[in-house]
Amino acid sequence: MVVSGDGDHSELVGHYSALAPVSAEELQKSLDAVLPSAMVPRRWQRWDALPLTQNGKIDHRALRAAGASSREETS
Repeated sequence: MVVSGDGDHSELVGHYSALAPVSAEELQKSLDAVLPSAMVPRRWQRWDALPLTQNGKIDHRALRAAGASSREETS
C-alpha cells in the first residue's frame, strides 16, 4: 500500500501480484471485513510481479510513481 497524491487529494493505492485472477472488488470486500474503511485502498494496481530494488526488496518509489502516473491517466 502506498499513498498517492498530496494533502486533500491523497488516496491509498493497493499494489498486488497474484498467481490466479482476483478482482479489485474481491480485494475490497475482503479488506472491508477486517479493516477500518480509512485503511482500505480506494484504487488497486495489479502487477505481474512487484518491482524490486537491487537488494530484492519491494521498490516503494516505483510503486508511488506508478500510482501517480495511473492517477494522471484517469484524471
